[in-house]
Amino acid sequence: MRRRRGRPRVHSSHRSLLAPSISSRTLATLSAASILANPTRCVASRRWHPATCPQLKLPHAPPPMKKLLPAFALLIAVVSRSFAAEAPKIAPQAAAKLVAEGKAVLVDCREASEWADTGVATPATLLPKSDFDGDKKLWKEFLAKHQGKQVILYCRSGGRAGTVAAALNKEGVNASNGGGFKDWTAAGLPTRKADEKP
Repeated sequence: MRRRRGRPRVHSSHRSLLAPSISSRTLATLSAASILANPTRCVASRRWHPATCPQLKLPHAPPPMKKLLPAFALLIAVVSRSFAAEAPKIAPQAAAKLVAEGKAVLVDCREASEWADTGVATPATLLPKSDFDGDKKLWKEFLAKHQGKQVILYCRSGGRAGTVAAALNKEGVNASNGGGFKDWTAAGLPTRKADEKP
């Protein structure tokens, strides 16, 4: 019978007698030394650990989850805030009906040059967004006059109207985004020149 070559087996009860002075720190140092001597073999055998060999870095090692948690939390907060701040939308036909019934007022929040170029919706009150972003001289008088009514806004494509409507909702005003002036005209609703009275 052939004898197996290699180190002789040592009973577990005798290991402490053979190396009583080897500490965990020494074992960690020896492990790091062996990894540096043959890093490919150590990584393949999954013996690598950043605590024992911080100099050796795996190119495909994933980042720690603790560093990703703040980024995920910030992303969720931004998305939630954007959805929460979005004003409700209303179709042009429904908006025209509410205005005709006296339950709502229609506001064109574009600028004066845009009113002159394209005309405006017939029942619309012309209040530029620039005034809303400034001292709100025209807006304050308008809101005080129509307090309690729903405010429906439109602009060129609905972006500015949604921004102003969301800001009014935060102030306690029932405001909705009526979309763009092109939606109003596409629905076949009446229009007028900016210098004409509604």
